[in-house]
Order: sequence, then C-alpha cells, then structure tokens
Amino acid sequence: MQKLIEISAETLNRMSNKNQIIIWGAGGTLDDIINSFPEYEFEKKISCIVDSDSRKWNTSREYRGTCIKIYRPEILMDAPGNLKLIIASIHYPAILKQLDAMGLQMECYRFPKLKYDFQMEIKQKMKSESICTDLIVFKSSSDYSDNARVLFDYMIKQNLNKKYRLIWAVTDVNNYLWMKDIENVDVYCASLIMINAGNSIVSETEKYFKYLYTAKIFFVSHSLEWLRDRRAGQIVFNLWHGNGYKKSKIGKNHKDSFEYTCVTGPLYKIYQSRFFCCDEKKAIVTGHPKTDLFFTCDIKTIRAKLALNGYKKLLVWMPTFRRSTVSTLNEETIICETGIPIVRTFSALSELNRELQKRNLLLVVKLHQYQNTDDYTHETYTNIRIWDNGYIMEKDIQPNELLACADALITDYSSTAIDYLSVDRTIGFAIDDMEEYTKGRQFLFNPIEDYMPGYILTDMDTLLQFILDIDEGADQSIEKRRRLLPQMMAYQDGNSCKRILEFLKLI
Repeated sequence: MQKLIEISAETLNRMSNKNQIIIWGAGGTLDDIINSFPEYEFEKKISCIVDSDSRKWNTSREYRGTCIKIYRPEILMDAPGNLKLIIASIHYPAILKQLDAMGLQMECYRFPKLKYDFQMEIKQKMKSESICTDLIVFKSSSDYSDNARVLFDYMIKQNLNKKYRLIWAVTDVNNYLWMKDIENVDVYCASLIMINAGNSIVSETEKYFKYLYTAKIFFVSHSLEWLRDRRAGQIVFNLWHGNGYKKSKIGKNHKDSFEYTCVTGPLYKIYQSRFFCCDEKKAIVTGHPKTDLFFTCDIKTIRAKLALNGYKKLLVWMPTFRRSTVSTLNEETIICETGIPIVRTFSALSELNRELQKRNLLLVVKLHQYQNTDDYTHETYTNIRIWDNGYIMEKDIQPNELLACADALITDYSSTAIDYLSVDRTIGFAIDDMEEYTKGRQFLFNPIEDYMPGYILTDMDTLLQFILDIDEGADQSIEKRRRLLPQMMAYQDGNSCKRILEFLKLI
C-alpha cells in the first residue's frame, strides 16, 4: 500500500504554489480544511475534487464564490507528473487500497489538521514518548457533561485522582480553571485551531499532543474521530451518550476509533455493535455512568432549584431533536405552531394544560441540547413549562437528575427512555411523526413499537389517557416494560461507573 504523508496547512500552501493539487473527498473534511484556514485561500488552489460517491460526480462545491468540480477517481489515470493528491477523508485506508487497485503510484498526503510545520514536529516528538499508565483523558460534546462527567465525578469522589492523573479536554479552558485546584487534575483546550489564536501557541500545542499521545485511557461520550490516530497500547473507552432506537448517521465513522463501548443490556450488545459497525466483543454490558444519577442525586435539592414542588405528580417530556442546530443531524419532521409532537397547535397545548391543571399535575418539556429552539412556543402556561437544555445546565443540573424527580416520562426515539428504565417507571412514546421520521432516519429495531417499553402515543386521545393513568396510579404498560427491561437495562443499582472501572482494572 502506498505511504500516506501527513502535512500541515502551511506546507500544503507552499506545495499548492508549485504543484497541481487534487483533493480526494467531497465531504465535511474538505469543508474543515478550507474553512479552518481561510487565509490560504485553498479553494482557489485546488484543481478539482475526486470522490468515490457516484452521486457527486459532475457536480461541484462552492466556497466563498469559487466552484470546484467533482469527478470520478478514474481521472487520476491521466494526472500530470506534478500532481499532489490530498486525501480529505477519514476513510483514507480504503482510499489508499482503491489507488492500489487502480494501479496508481503517486505522492499522497493526508488532509492538514495542523496549521504550522512546528506543530507537526511537536506532534511527532510526543508520539515517540512513553505512554503514561496513570494518565486518563475525558471529553464530551458540551464541556464537562454526559457520561464522561459522571464517571469523572465518581472517580474524584472515590479519591482515584490520588492514584491517576485525570485530564479534561474542553472547548473553553477559562470556564474550567477550577479543575486545576483539584489534586492531579488538569484541563486543556481540545482544539488546535483555537490554540492558534493564543499567545502561548507552542506550550499549548505541546500540552495538547502530550495528552493525546501519552495518555493510557480516553473516556469519550461523543465524537471519536480525533482518536483514530491513537498509538498501540492506548485505550479508548467509548462511553457514548445513550442506547436508543435510531440507526446512526455517523456511527460507522467511529468503528475503528475505540477499543470498548459500554451498553446498558444484552440487547444493546448486539444492536449497538451494529450501530457502530464493530465487533460485539467491543460492547461491554456495564450500564451507562449517567444512569447512576438516578440513585445518587439529591432529589430534594433539585426539586427546590427547579421549583417543582406543590404538584401531585411531575411528568417530564424529553423529545429528541427534529430540526437540529447541527445541520447534518436534521430530521425536519415537526414543523408546527408549538414545535411539540402530538400537541402541534396552541389550542391543543391549551387543552393539555387544562387537563394537567385540573389534576394538579406539572409537565416539564425539556428540549434536546441539539434542538433548534426557534421552532418551540414561548407561550407560558400554568402547568406546562418548556425549557431548553441551557436552563437546567446553568443550574448545574444534568438531564437524568431532572428525570430522577419525574413520576413518568414522555419521549419518542430517544435513548432517554432506556435511561429511565433504571427506575422502572411509566413511559409514554410520542411517535405521531414516525412515518415522516423514517424518511430521514432508520431504526435499529423492527417493528420499533415492539421494543418500546411503554404506552404508544399517537394523538391527543392516547396522550390524555396516558396522563389520566398517571394521575390515578395505573400503568397499562407494566407487563411489556418488565418483559423488555432485563434485555435493555441489565442493572438497576447505580453502579455503572464502578463496573466500567473494574472492567479496565482501574480499581
């Protein structure tokens, strides 16, 4: 197989002044190259793009008014001698094999993630240093959140920071300087692009690569692609952020990015492996760290912080995102007056509020962190509250801590339902947009309703019956939930963090 040479953006810029540059890969990685280094104006220096996806052939991508045409890979057969091929894709091993199959021998370069040559030198230096067996790195999508946060907090509570050095990779270091006051804990910037803007670029670059290439273990709850370049002997434990119902749009991109992933039950050992297109041996039934919050959080304090007292019962509705703040994740299925499934009009929402008020029930609609909140009503109601994710996060309350207070949950295709099985309470699945939803996202299970351990809610009548049953303490779904529970949620004891650390022999 041909050798792939890693270069910096600085080198690519110099190279583009003397050679013909062709990019392989018309996707998000190319967008990153061009948008991360606008000063080099790469869009004006790329001759063309080739891509394996036939749907992209004879189309183009536009960047700042410059259109770059996309062709089939075969055009490389007639490439000039001064061609430099830049592979802008995380699937570069498969592309190199395709080049070999085409009988092509040429200089191939990996897309630049680094701006300067000296950063490349620091990277190579750190990759040659010894791996530190006591060094553990944590990272989540929103800084210090989700499964990674809960596991970190558990390790601190168990005084494991006296045995291990615990490091957080975050977007905004200034928000987490308090971590440096904890023994053997450090925090650093997770993005080299952001580091480039600072004054201490050399020292921060050294810290970035030191932790990246000398840490023994990484606990990550979201994106894993930055760890594809890990060294032999490093362990990536993919905590992820839930076991749910949806097939992934990006899961297969992560299949080579981790050694292990935690799952909540035997069923997800099978299906989460399919989600990531990985071997089932990588899926370990430990439970998810954030389900431990159902057993460890201070419910009395949380209820007081969120003013949840004074009602007969609390219902929490956690819909998954439809129109996302992340465009590649959009489903675009709920476009209506309220933005809420089933109760899509203001009159329906008012009717629901009257029913709740009559029974002295409170409904909290907690929106997904990726949901575009422009779609949601900002009307106020006596017994309905609609909160975005920031509302509870600014009070330092995690979603499962809110759920721990709830007498019942309404959700849909979200992994929230599986988390809630930890406490074996009533769940309603609002899936009135399922037909529309499946046009953009497929499900792990078929038929999906057979794997939903709760009420199936498709209209106002079924929603109101669900609320009536909650009020009266009835549960028509208990047999189905108890049947599915052992397969979907193997443990209901709040010890998921402990099991993960035991599996890795960290305790």
